[in-house]
Amino acid sequence: MNGVTRPYVILAAICAFGIFSIGCHDKRPVIPFADLERRPTFVATVDVLHGGNPADTNFDDFYIAIGVHTQSGEKFFIGAYPSERESIAGFALTLQKGQTYEFPKAWVEYKAQVASETNRAAKGSTRTVP
Repeated sequence: MNGVTRPYVILAAICAFGIFSIGCHDKRPVIPFADLERRPTFVATVDVLHGGNPADTNFDDFYIAIGVHTQSGEKFFIGAYPSERESIAGFALTLQKGQTYEFPKAWVEYKAQVASETNRAAKGSTRTVP
């Protein structure tokens, strides 16, 4: 699968599972994924996943937004810029609505797993010439 096709296949899979919606009227604040790893650890429950670039939200250039709420009642989105959409879509597929996760740990572990799988695949395709 080439690099252009893969994001669309991932997004189609999200649609197929019914967790991806184009359009959102939720005005929660957005934490970019780029800032997630710098934030203190927090525990939050996933309550909604949105995608697209709806004009009536505060997402600006965000394509994927994971809506969460903390035990203290704080609600916000963890959002992804277009350049991150493939890795974020893959991460979004691992999350389940109603499940509680520790952030940024869940994101860091996902990235490490993807990197490990990518390295294994690269090593497996390397041929040495006798």
